[in-house]
Amino acid sequence: MKKENIILLYIFTVFGIVFSLISLVNQYEFRTYALDLGMFNQALYDFAHLKLNYFTLAPNGARLNYFADHFSLITVLYAPFYYLLRTYTLLVIQILAILFGGAGVYLFARHETRSRYLPLIVLFQFFGIWGIYSALSFDFHNNVVAAMIVPWLAFCYVTGRRKLLVLFFVIILISKENMALWLVFIMLGLMLGRGLSHWRRFLRFEVPLILFAAVYFVFVIGVFMPALGNGHGGSVVLANRYALFGNSAPAIAAGIVSHPGQTLTDLFESAPSNAQHADDKEGLHVMVLTSGGLALLAAPSYIVMLIPIYLQKMLTVDPALWGVTGQYSIELVPIISLAFVALLVKLKRRKLAARWHYLAAAVIVVMTYGSLSYAIANGKLSMWKNDDNVNLFSPGHWHSSVDVSAVSSYLAAVPPDAAISVSSSLAPHLSFRDKIYQYPVIKDAQYLVLMQDRRDNFVSPQSLPQGRDFKVIKFTSFMSPDKTQIYRFWIYKRSA
Repeated sequence: MKKENIILLYIFTVFGIVFSLISLVNQYEFRTYALDLGMFNQALYDFAHLKLNYFTLAPNGARLNYFADHFSLITVLYAPFYYLLRTYTLLVIQILAILFGGAGVYLFARHETRSRYLPLIVLFQFFGIWGIYSALSFDFHNNVVAAMIVPWLAFCYVTGRRKLLVLFFVIILISKENMALWLVFIMLGLMLGRGLSHWRRFLRFEVPLILFAAVYFVFVIGVFMPALGNGHGGSVVLANRYALFGNSAPAIAAGIVSHPGQTLTDLFESAPSNAQHADDKEGLHVMVLTSGGLALLAAPSYIVMLIPIYLQKMLTVDPALWGVTGQYSIELVPIISLAFVALLVKLKRRKLAARWHYLAAAVIVVMTYGSLSYAIANGKLSMWKNDDNVNLFSPGHWHSSVDVSAVSSYLAAVPPDAAISVSSSLAPHLSFRDKIYQYPVIKDAQYLVLMQDRRDNFVSPQSLPQGRDFKVIKFTSFMSPDKTQIYRFWIYKRSA
Protein backbone atom coordinates (compact mmCIF):
# COMPACT_ATOMS: atom_id res chain seq x y z
CA MET A 1 0.00 0.00 0.00
CA LYS A 2 1.28 3.46 -0.90
CA LYS A 3 2.43 5.71 1.93
CA GLU A 4 -0.23 8.35 1.22
CA ASN A 5 -2.98 5.72 1.33
CA ILE A 6 -1.77 4.54 4.73
CA ILE A 7 -1.87 8.13 6.00
CA LEU A 8 -5.32 8.57 4.46
CA LEU A 9 -6.63 5.46 6.21
CA TYR A 10 -5.11 6.62 9.48
CA ILE A 11 -6.77 10.06 9.23
CA PHE A 12 -10.21 8.62 8.54
CA THR A 13 -9.88 6.05 11.32
CA VAL A 14 -8.74 8.55 13.95
CA PHE A 15 -11.37 11.13 13.14
CA GLY A 16 -14.10 8.51 12.80
CA ILE A 17 -13.30 7.46 16.37
CA VAL A 18 -13.14 11.07 17.59
CA PHE A 19 -16.50 11.97 16.05
CA SER A 20 -18.10 8.86 17.50
CA LEU A 21 -16.72 9.56 20.96
CA ILE A 22 -18.31 12.99 20.84
CA SER A 23 -21.73 12.25 19.36
CA LEU A 24 -22.47 8.71 20.51
CA VAL A 25 -21.21 9.31 24.03
CA ASN A 26 -23.50 12.33 24.31
CA GLN A 27 -26.46 10.12 23.46
CA TYR A 28 -25.38 7.46 25.94
CA GLU A 29 -24.87 10.03 28.70
CA PHE A 30 -28.29 11.69 28.17
CA ARG A 31 -26.87 14.86 26.64
CA THR A 32 -29.15 14.88 23.60
CA TYR A 33 -32.55 16.51 23.66
CA ALA A 34 -36.16 16.61 22.57
CA LEU A 35 -35.26 19.36 20.15
CA ASP A 36 -33.83 18.21 17.97
CA LEU A 37 -32.82 14.54 18.17
CA GLY A 38 -36.06 13.50 19.88
CA MET A 39 -38.10 15.14 17.14
CA PHE A 40 -36.04 13.52 14.37
CA ASN A 41 -36.16 10.12 16.08
CA GLN A 42 -39.94 10.28 16.28
CA ALA A 43 -40.09 11.09 12.55
CA LEU A 44 -37.69 8.23 11.82
CA TYR A 45 -39.95 5.85 13.76
CA ASP A 46 -43.05 6.86 11.80
CA PHE A 47 -41.31 6.70 8.42
CA ALA A 48 -39.92 3.26 9.29
CA HIS A 49 -43.52 2.18 9.89
CA LEU A 50 -44.73 3.74 6.62
CA LYS A 51 -46.63 6.56 8.32
CA LEU A 52 -46.60 10.33 8.04
CA ASN A 53 -45.08 11.99 11.04
CA TYR A 54 -46.77 14.62 13.16
CA PHE A 55 -44.20 15.45 15.78
CA THR A 56 -45.53 16.20 19.24
CA LEU A 57 -42.45 17.43 21.10
CA ALA A 58 -42.94 21.15 20.48
CA PRO A 59 -42.63 23.14 23.73
CA ASN A 60 -46.18 24.43 23.25
CA GLY A 61 -47.54 20.93 22.66
CA ALA A 62 -48.65 21.66 19.08
CA ARG A 63 -49.03 18.71 16.72
CA LEU A 64 -47.24 19.63 13.48
CA ASN A 65 -46.55 17.76 10.26
CA TYR A 66 -42.83 17.03 10.12
CA PHE A 67 -42.54 18.38 6.59
CA ALA A 68 -44.16 21.65 7.64
CA ASP A 69 -41.34 22.22 10.13
CA HIS A 70 -38.47 20.65 8.16
CA PHE A 71 -38.99 19.87 4.50
CA SER A 72 -36.33 17.17 4.69
CA LEU A 73 -37.46 14.43 2.36
CA ILE A 74 -34.12 12.70 2.83
CA THR A 75 -35.20 11.60 6.32
CA VAL A 76 -37.51 9.04 4.72
CA LEU A 77 -34.44 7.39 3.17
CA TYR A 78 -32.95 6.79 6.63
CA ALA A 79 -35.93 4.71 7.75
CA PRO A 80 -34.51 1.21 7.01
CA PHE A 81 -31.55 1.87 9.31
CA TYR A 82 -33.94 2.41 12.24
CA TYR A 83 -34.24 -1.37 12.57
CA LEU A 84 -30.49 -1.74 12.86
CA LEU A 85 -29.23 1.17 14.94
CA ARG A 86 -32.37 2.32 16.79
CA THR A 87 -31.92 5.58 18.76
CA TYR A 88 -28.35 5.97 17.49
CA THR A 89 -29.35 5.74 13.82
CA LEU A 90 -29.29 9.42 12.93
CA LEU A 91 -26.13 10.11 14.89
CA VAL A 92 -24.28 7.35 13.03
CA ILE A 93 -25.59 8.67 9.71
CA GLN A 94 -24.33 12.14 10.62
CA ILE A 95 -20.86 10.83 11.48
CA LEU A 96 -20.66 8.83 8.25
CA ALA A 97 -21.80 11.88 6.31
CA ILE A 98 -18.93 13.94 7.74
CA LEU A 99 -16.42 11.25 6.83
CA PHE A 100 -17.98 11.08 3.36
CA GLY A 101 -17.60 14.84 3.05
CA GLY A 102 -13.94 14.46 3.95
CA ALA A 103 -13.51 11.95 1.12
CA GLY A 104 -15.01 14.49 -1.28
CA VAL A 105 -12.64 17.20 -0.04
CA TYR A 106 -9.68 14.86 -0.51
CA LEU A 107 -10.64 13.91 -4.05
CA PHE A 108 -11.30 17.54 -4.99
CA ALA A 109 -7.92 18.59 -3.58
CA ARG A 110 -6.12 15.74 -5.32
CA HIS A 111 -7.67 16.64 -8.68
CA GLU A 112 -6.96 20.36 -8.34
CA THR A 113 -3.46 20.31 -6.80
CA ARG A 114 -2.09 17.23 -8.61
CA SER A 115 -0.11 16.55 -5.46
CA ARG A 116 0.45 13.44 -3.36
CA TYR A 117 0.49 15.04 0.09
CA LEU A 118 -1.21 18.44 -0.13
CA PRO A 119 -4.66 16.74 -0.33
CA LEU A 120 -3.88 14.92 2.93
CA ILE A 121 -3.10 18.25 4.59
CA VAL A 122 -6.35 19.71 3.26
CA LEU A 123 -8.29 16.73 4.59
CA PHE A 124 -6.63 17.06 7.99
CA GLN A 125 -7.55 20.76 8.04
CA PHE A 126 -11.14 20.00 7.02
CA PHE A 127 -11.61 17.63 9.94
CA GLY A 128 -10.33 20.32 12.30
CA ILE A 129 -12.76 23.11 11.42
CA TRP A 130 -14.86 24.06 14.43
CA GLY A 131 -18.24 23.76 12.65
CA ILE A 132 -17.97 19.97 12.59
CA TYR A 133 -17.47 19.79 16.35
CA SER A 134 -20.16 22.31 17.24
CA ALA A 135 -22.61 20.33 15.09
CA LEU A 136 -21.63 17.00 16.64
CA SER A 137 -22.02 18.48 20.11
CA PHE A 138 -25.70 19.16 19.50
CA ASP A 139 -27.82 16.22 18.34
CA PHE A 140 -28.52 15.54 14.64
CA HIS A 141 -29.39 17.89 11.77
CA ASN A 142 -29.90 17.32 8.06
CA ASN A 143 -28.04 20.46 7.04
CA VAL A 144 -24.90 18.65 8.24
CA VAL A 145 -25.61 15.88 5.73
CA ALA A 146 -26.27 18.42 2.97
CA ALA A 147 -23.09 20.37 3.69
CA MET A 148 -21.01 17.21 3.48
CA ILE A 149 -22.29 16.54 -0.05
CA VAL A 150 -21.05 19.93 -1.30
CA PRO A 151 -17.39 18.82 -1.80
CA TRP A 152 -18.67 15.98 -3.96
CA LEU A 153 -20.75 18.41 -5.97
CA ALA A 154 -17.64 20.54 -6.57
CA PHE A 155 -15.56 17.47 -7.43
CA CYS A 156 -18.09 16.27 -9.99
CA TYR A 157 -18.27 19.76 -11.47
CA VAL A 158 -14.52 20.15 -12.05
CA THR A 159 -14.21 16.59 -13.39
CA GLY A 160 -17.24 16.82 -15.71
CA ARG A 161 -19.23 14.03 -14.04
CA ARG A 162 -22.62 15.58 -14.77
CA LYS A 163 -24.88 12.63 -14.00
CA LEU A 164 -23.29 12.14 -10.61
CA LEU A 165 -23.41 15.88 -10.02
CA VAL A 166 -27.18 15.88 -10.58
CA LEU A 167 -27.54 13.05 -8.07
CA PHE A 168 -25.63 14.98 -5.41
CA PHE A 169 -27.56 18.13 -6.35
CA VAL A 170 -30.83 16.34 -5.64
CA ILE A 171 -29.56 14.91 -2.34
CA ILE A 172 -28.65 18.40 -1.13
CA LEU A 173 -31.98 19.73 -2.40
CA ILE A 174 -34.07 17.24 -0.42
CA SER A 175 -32.00 17.53 2.74
CA LYS A 176 -33.64 20.70 4.02
CA GLU A 177 -35.83 23.48 2.64
CA ASN A 178 -33.18 26.24 2.76
CA MET A 179 -30.58 24.14 0.95
CA ALA A 180 -32.27 24.95 -2.37
CA LEU A 181 -31.39 28.62 -2.00
CA TRP A 182 -27.84 27.70 -1.04
CA LEU A 183 -27.56 25.56 -4.18
CA VAL A 184 -28.34 28.62 -6.32
CA PHE A 185 -25.29 30.39 -4.92
CA ILE A 186 -23.10 27.27 -4.97
CA MET A 187 -23.75 26.87 -8.68
CA LEU A 188 -23.12 30.58 -9.25
CA GLY A 189 -19.81 30.25 -7.43
CA LEU A 190 -18.79 27.22 -9.48
CA MET A 191 -19.64 29.10 -12.67
CA LEU A 192 -17.60 32.13 -11.59
CA GLY A 193 -14.71 29.86 -10.78
CA ARG A 194 -14.76 28.47 -14.29
CA GLY A 195 -15.07 31.94 -15.85
CA LEU A 196 -17.93 33.93 -17.34
CA SER A 197 -16.48 33.45 -20.82
CA HIS A 198 -18.25 30.06 -20.76
CA TRP A 199 -21.69 31.65 -20.35
CA ARG A 200 -23.14 29.97 -23.47
CA ARG A 201 -22.29 26.55 -22.05
CA PHE A 202 -23.87 27.51 -18.73
CA LEU A 203 -27.20 27.99 -20.46
CA ARG A 204 -27.41 24.27 -21.21
CA PHE A 205 -26.63 22.84 -17.77
CA GLU A 206 -25.83 25.19 -14.89
CA VAL A 207 -28.57 27.76 -15.49
CA PRO A 208 -31.38 25.14 -15.65
CA LEU A 209 -30.16 23.69 -12.34
CA ILE A 210 -30.14 27.15 -10.76
CA LEU A 211 -33.65 27.88 -11.99
CA PHE A 212 -34.92 24.53 -10.75
CA ALA A 213 -33.43 25.10 -7.28
CA ALA A 214 -34.87 28.63 -7.12
CA VAL A 215 -38.37 27.47 -8.10
CA TYR A 216 -38.15 24.56 -5.66
CA PHE A 217 -37.21 26.94 -2.85
CA VAL A 218 -40.06 29.34 -3.60
CA PHE A 219 -42.71 26.63 -3.78
CA VAL A 220 -41.48 24.70 -0.73
CA ILE A 221 -41.17 27.79 1.47
CA GLY A 222 -44.16 29.68 0.14
CA VAL A 223 -46.67 26.92 -0.70
CA PHE A 224 -45.93 23.39 0.47
CA MET A 225 -44.77 23.99 4.06
CA PRO A 226 -47.51 26.50 4.99
CA ALA A 227 -50.12 24.18 3.43
CA LEU A 228 -48.84 21.17 5.37
CA GLY A 229 -48.70 23.20 8.56
CA ASN A 230 -52.14 24.77 8.21
CA GLY A 231 -50.61 28.22 7.98
CA HIS A 232 -47.46 27.43 9.98
CA GLY A 233 -43.98 26.66 8.71
CA GLY A 234 -42.08 27.80 5.63
CA SER A 235 -42.55 31.47 4.85
CA VAL A 236 -44.31 31.97 8.18
CA VAL A 237 -41.17 30.89 10.05
CA LEU A 238 -39.09 33.11 7.79
CA ALA A 239 -41.33 36.06 8.57
CA ASN A 240 -40.88 35.50 12.31
CA ARG A 241 -37.13 34.94 12.10
CA TYR A 242 -36.42 37.90 9.80
CA ALA A 243 -39.18 40.20 10.96
CA LEU A 244 -36.93 43.26 10.80
CA PHE A 245 -36.90 43.05 7.00
CA GLY A 246 -40.46 42.02 6.11
CA ASN A 247 -43.43 39.75 6.78
CA SER A 248 -43.00 37.35 3.85
CA ALA A 249 -40.17 35.79 1.86
CA PRO A 250 -40.46 38.31 -1.04
CA ALA A 251 -40.71 41.21 1.41
CA ILE A 252 -37.67 39.98 3.33
CA ALA A 253 -35.63 39.71 0.12
CA ALA A 254 -36.75 43.19 -0.95
CA GLY A 255 -35.94 44.60 2.49
CA ILE A 256 -32.43 43.16 2.44
CA VAL A 257 -31.71 44.56 -1.02
CA SER A 258 -33.33 47.96 -0.47
CA HIS A 259 -31.55 48.62 2.85
CA PRO A 260 -27.92 47.70 2.09
CA GLY A 261 -26.58 49.85 4.91
CA GLN A 262 -28.69 48.12 7.53
CA THR A 263 -27.90 44.72 6.02
CA LEU A 264 -24.17 45.41 6.18
CA THR A 265 -24.44 46.66 9.75
CA ASP A 266 -26.39 43.59 10.84
CA LEU A 267 -23.68 41.33 9.46
CA PHE A 268 -21.33 42.64 12.15
CA GLU A 269 -23.40 44.16 14.94
CA SER A 270 -26.21 42.88 17.14
CA ALA A 271 -29.10 44.95 18.41
CA PRO A 272 -28.49 46.75 21.73
CA SER A 273 -31.24 44.63 23.27
CA ASN A 274 -29.06 41.53 22.76
CA ALA A 275 -26.16 42.58 24.97
CA GLN A 276 -25.65 38.96 26.05
CA HIS A 277 -24.80 38.06 22.45
CA ALA A 278 -23.03 41.30 21.54
CA ASP A 279 -19.77 39.54 20.64
CA ASP A 280 -21.24 36.53 18.86
CA LYS A 281 -21.09 37.93 15.32
CA GLU A 282 -17.58 39.25 15.75
CA GLY A 283 -16.57 35.89 17.21
CA LEU A 284 -17.91 34.09 14.16
CA HIS A 285 -15.94 36.28 11.74
CA VAL A 286 -12.75 35.77 13.73
CA MET A 287 -13.32 32.02 13.84
CA VAL A 288 -13.87 31.85 10.08
CA LEU A 289 -10.67 33.79 9.33
CA THR A 290 -8.54 31.78 11.75
CA SER A 291 -9.95 28.42 10.59
CA GLY A 292 -8.80 28.74 7.00
CA GLY A 293 -11.18 31.48 5.93
CA LEU A 294 -8.26 33.69 4.95
CA ALA A 295 -8.12 31.53 1.83
CA LEU A 296 -11.48 32.98 0.81
CA LEU A 297 -9.71 36.25 0.04
CA ALA A 298 -7.81 34.45 -2.70
CA ALA A 299 -10.93 32.71 -4.03
CA PRO A 300 -13.84 35.21 -4.37
CA SER A 301 -16.03 32.67 -6.16
CA TYR A 302 -16.30 30.76 -2.87
CA ILE A 303 -17.35 33.92 -1.04
CA VAL A 304 -20.36 33.99 -3.38
CA MET A 305 -21.33 30.54 -2.11
CA LEU A 306 -21.45 31.88 1.44
CA ILE A 307 -23.74 34.85 0.78
CA PRO A 308 -27.02 33.09 1.76
CA ILE A 309 -25.32 31.42 4.73
CA TYR A 310 -24.16 34.70 6.20
CA LEU A 311 -27.49 36.39 5.53
CA GLN A 312 -29.33 33.44 7.10
CA LYS A 313 -27.14 33.56 10.21
CA MET A 314 -26.62 37.26 10.79
CA LEU A 315 -29.89 38.92 9.79
CA THR A 316 -32.16 36.83 11.98
CA VAL A 317 -33.66 38.12 15.21
CA ASP A 318 -32.74 34.79 16.82
CA PRO A 319 -29.28 35.18 18.42
CA ALA A 320 -28.81 31.41 18.59
CA LEU A 321 -27.80 31.52 14.91
CA TRP A 322 -25.24 34.32 15.12
CA GLY A 323 -22.25 32.68 16.69
CA VAL A 324 -20.24 29.48 16.36
CA THR A 325 -22.45 27.10 18.34
CA GLY A 326 -24.58 24.17 17.24
CA GLN A 327 -25.26 23.17 13.65
CA TYR A 328 -25.55 26.73 12.39
CA SER A 329 -21.96 26.95 11.11
CA ILE A 330 -21.68 23.64 9.29
CA GLU A 331 -22.30 25.11 5.83
CA LEU A 332 -19.17 27.23 6.22
CA VAL A 333 -16.96 24.17 6.70
CA PRO A 334 -16.77 22.68 3.18
CA ILE A 335 -16.53 26.10 1.52
CA ILE A 336 -13.56 27.06 3.69
CA SER A 337 -11.71 23.87 2.71
CA LEU A 338 -12.55 24.25 -0.98
CA ALA A 339 -11.19 27.80 -0.83
CA PHE A 340 -8.08 26.41 0.89
CA VAL A 341 -7.58 24.17 -2.15
CA ALA A 342 -8.02 27.16 -4.47
CA LEU A 343 -5.32 29.04 -2.54
CA LEU A 344 -2.89 26.14 -2.90
CA VAL A 345 -3.61 25.95 -6.62
CA LYS A 346 -2.83 29.66 -7.00
CA LEU A 347 0.45 29.19 -5.17
CA LYS A 348 1.38 26.30 -7.45
CA ARG A 349 0.60 28.39 -10.53
CA ARG A 350 3.05 31.03 -9.34
CA LYS A 351 5.67 28.30 -9.66
CA LEU A 352 6.93 28.84 -6.15
CA ALA A 353 9.10 26.17 -4.59
CA ALA A 354 7.11 23.30 -3.10
CA ARG A 355 8.23 24.20 0.41
CA TRP A 356 6.19 27.42 0.19
CA HIS A 357 3.06 25.43 -0.63
CA TYR A 358 3.57 23.25 2.39
CA LEU A 359 4.46 26.21 4.59
CA ALA A 360 1.22 28.02 3.65
CA ALA A 361 -0.76 24.83 4.22
CA ALA A 362 0.92 24.26 7.59
CA VAL A 363 0.12 27.80 8.74
CA ILE A 364 -3.58 27.34 7.94
CA VAL A 365 -3.68 23.95 9.64
CA VAL A 366 -2.04 25.30 12.80
CA MET A 367 -4.44 28.26 12.89
CA THR A 368 -7.43 25.96 12.35
CA TYR A 369 -6.56 23.62 15.18
CA GLY A 370 -5.50 26.49 17.41
CA SER A 371 -8.90 28.12 16.95
CA LEU A 372 -10.67 24.81 17.57
CA SER A 373 -8.70 24.18 20.75
CA TYR A 374 -9.38 27.66 22.07
CA ALA A 375 -13.09 27.42 21.32
CA ILE A 376 -13.47 24.02 23.00
CA ALA A 377 -11.40 24.95 26.05
CA ASN A 378 -13.49 28.08 26.61
CA GLY A 379 -16.89 26.48 26.04
CA LYS A 380 -17.50 28.53 22.87
CA LEU A 381 -18.97 25.70 20.78
CA SER A 382 -21.67 24.56 23.16
CA MET A 383 -25.20 25.92 23.35
CA TRP A 384 -24.80 25.66 27.14
CA LYS A 385 -21.47 27.51 27.34
CA ASN A 386 -19.51 24.55 28.65
CA ASP A 387 -17.35 21.91 27.03
CA ASP A 388 -18.95 18.66 28.30
CA ASN A 389 -20.64 17.90 24.99
CA VAL A 390 -17.53 18.25 22.85
CA ASN A 391 -14.29 18.14 24.85
CA LEU A 392 -12.94 14.61 24.97
CA PHE A 393 -10.36 15.70 27.55
CA SER A 394 -12.98 17.01 29.96
CA PRO A 395 -14.00 14.61 32.77
CA GLY A 396 -17.53 15.96 32.38
CA HIS A 397 -17.75 14.48 28.89
CA TRP A 398 -17.28 10.96 30.22
CA HIS A 399 -19.24 11.24 33.44
CA SER A 400 -22.90 12.09 33.17
CA SER A 401 -24.69 14.03 35.88
CA VAL A 402 -27.06 11.05 36.10
CA ASP A 403 -26.73 7.36 36.87
CA VAL A 404 -26.87 6.09 33.30
CA SER A 405 -27.34 2.40 34.04
CA ALA A 406 -30.11 3.01 36.57
CA VAL A 407 -31.99 5.47 34.37
CA SER A 408 -31.68 3.18 31.34
CA SER A 409 -33.19 0.28 33.28
CA TYR A 410 -36.12 2.45 34.39
CA LEU A 411 -36.75 3.65 30.83
CA ALA A 412 -37.00 0.04 29.67
CA ALA A 413 -40.04 -0.34 31.95
CA VAL A 414 -42.02 2.36 30.12
CA PRO A 415 -44.57 0.67 27.79
CA PRO A 416 -43.46 1.19 24.16
CA ASP A 417 -46.94 2.17 22.93
CA ALA A 418 -47.90 4.49 25.78
CA ALA A 419 -48.40 8.23 25.35
CA ILE A 420 -45.82 9.92 27.56
CA SER A 421 -44.55 13.30 28.69
CA VAL A 422 -40.82 13.43 29.33
CA SER A 423 -37.88 15.59 30.28
CA SER A 424 -36.04 16.90 27.22
CA SER A 425 -32.92 14.79 27.75
CA LEU A 426 -34.98 11.59 27.91
CA ALA A 427 -36.91 12.25 24.71
CA PRO A 428 -34.35 10.90 22.20
CA HIS A 429 -34.37 7.58 24.09
CA LEU A 430 -38.18 7.27 24.24
CA SER A 431 -39.40 8.89 21.02
CA PHE A 432 -40.18 5.69 19.08
CA ARG A 433 -43.91 6.07 19.65
CA ASP A 434 -46.87 8.01 18.29
CA LYS A 435 -47.32 10.41 21.20
CA ILE A 436 -44.50 11.89 23.22
CA TYR A 437 -44.65 15.36 24.78
CA GLN A 438 -41.99 17.57 26.26
CA TYR A 439 -42.77 18.21 29.92
CA PRO A 440 -44.51 20.31 31.27
CA VAL A 441 -46.88 19.60 28.34
CA ILE A 442 -48.95 16.61 29.51
CA LYS A 443 -52.16 16.45 27.42
CA ASP A 444 -53.28 12.79 27.22
CA ALA A 445 -50.00 11.28 28.47
CA GLN A 446 -50.38 8.04 30.41
CA TYR A 447 -46.92 8.31 31.93
CA LEU A 448 -44.64 11.12 33.02
CA VAL A 449 -40.94 10.23 32.79
CA LEU A 450 -38.99 13.02 34.41
CA MET A 451 -35.39 13.65 35.30
CA GLN A 452 -33.93 16.60 37.14
CA ASP A 453 -30.45 17.49 35.97
CA ARG A 454 -28.48 20.68 35.62
CA ARG A 455 -29.89 21.54 32.18
CA ASP A 456 -33.55 20.86 32.88
CA ASN A 457 -35.20 23.96 34.26
CA PHE A 458 -38.71 22.50 34.21
CA VAL A 459 -38.38 19.59 36.62
CA SER A 460 -38.16 20.17 40.33
CA PRO A 461 -40.11 18.74 43.27
CA GLN A 462 -42.22 21.91 43.30
CA SER A 463 -43.17 21.59 39.61
CA LEU A 464 -44.38 17.99 39.75
CA PRO A 465 -48.07 17.09 39.37
CA GLN A 466 -50.05 17.44 42.55
CA GLY A 467 -53.34 15.64 43.10
CA ARG A 468 -54.90 12.31 42.19
CA ASP A 469 -54.39 12.23 38.40
CA PHE A 470 -50.89 10.73 38.61
CA LYS A 471 -49.08 8.57 41.11
CA VAL A 472 -45.36 7.83 41.44
CA ILE A 473 -44.37 4.29 40.42
CA LYS A 474 -40.58 4.83 40.26
CA PHE A 475 -38.33 7.24 42.07
CA THR A 476 -34.57 7.45 42.61
CA SER A 477 -31.98 10.09 43.39
CA PHE A 478 -28.27 10.28 42.70
CA MET A 479 -25.34 12.55 43.48
CA SER A 480 -23.73 14.61 40.74
CA PRO A 481 -20.13 13.58 39.85
CA ASP A 482 -18.73 16.65 41.59
CA LYS A 483 -20.67 15.70 44.77
CA THR A 484 -22.31 19.14 44.92
CA GLN A 485 -25.91 18.41 43.97
CA ILE A 486 -28.54 15.70 44.23
CA TYR A 487 -30.54 14.87 41.10
CA ARG A 488 -33.81 12.98 40.93
CA PHE A 489 -35.69 10.71 38.55
CA TRP A 490 -39.44 9.97 38.55
CA ILE A 491 -41.93 7.88 36.63
CA TYR A 492 -45.57 8.81 37.16
CA LYS A 493 -48.54 6.81 35.91
CA ARG A 494 -51.95 8.28 35.28
CA SER A 495 -54.49 6.96 37.70
CA ALA A 496 -57.28 4.82 36.28
